[in-house]
Amino acid sequence: MHDRYELARIAEAWAAGYQDRQTPTINDWFMLAWARSVPALVGIPNNALPTLNLGAGNRLIGDSVPLDLEHGWNAEQAKIPFESGKVAGIWAHGFFEHITPENVPRVLFECQRVLCWGGVLNIVVPHSLSDMYPEDITHKSMWHEETITNIFRNPYYENPRIKFEWELRQHACFIMGVVWRNLGLFIQLVKDPS
Repeated sequence: MHDRYELARIAEAWAAGYQDRQTPTINDWFMLAWARSVPALVGIPNNALPTLNLGAGNRLIGDSVPLDLEHGWNAEQAKIPFESGKVAGIWAHGFFEHITPENVPRVLFECQRVLCWGGVLNIVVPHSLSDMYPEDITHKSMWHEETITNIFRNPYYENPRIKFEWELRQHACFIMGVVWRNLGLFIQLVKDPS
C-alpha cells in the first residue's frame, strides 16, 4: 500500500506522459486526480448457463430470468430455484436493501451456491448516507462500502444452522451518483475457488 506522498509521485509521473487533448477514460481521470486505477469489471462467463435478475420488477435485463415477488419468488423465505453451480451471472439492482439484515448473508450465500466458478454477482444498492436510503420505507438493510467485507469476515453474521464458507470475492466496489441524493454502491463479486 502506497502512502499519500508515493501516490502523489505516481500521479505526477503518470500525468507528465498523458496526452491532454485526448478524451479521458474514467481510469485516466482517476489516475490524473487520485493516482489510483479503477479495476476493470469482470464479464459474466459466456457459457450456456442462464443469468438471473433478482428484484427485477419491470426492469428486465436481456434474457436474464427475473426473480422477485412479482414472479413468485420470496428471497426472504425461499432458496434461489436453480441447481448449484448452474448460473453464469446475477444482476441485483435495487434488491439487497429490501432484504432484512439477518437474511442478507443467507441470500448472498444462495447467490454463491447457484453461481458457476467464475460467475459474477453485480449488486447496486443505495449508499447508507444517500437520500435514497431513508426515502424508501421498504428499505430494510443499510449498505456502506465496507458492508461486503464485514459480512465475509465477521463470524457473528453466521447463522448457527449454516456455516458460511465464502467463495465469493469482492472484485470492485464503487460509490457513484450524479448528485448526493442518488449515491449508490456498485459492487461486483466473483465466485473464485482460490
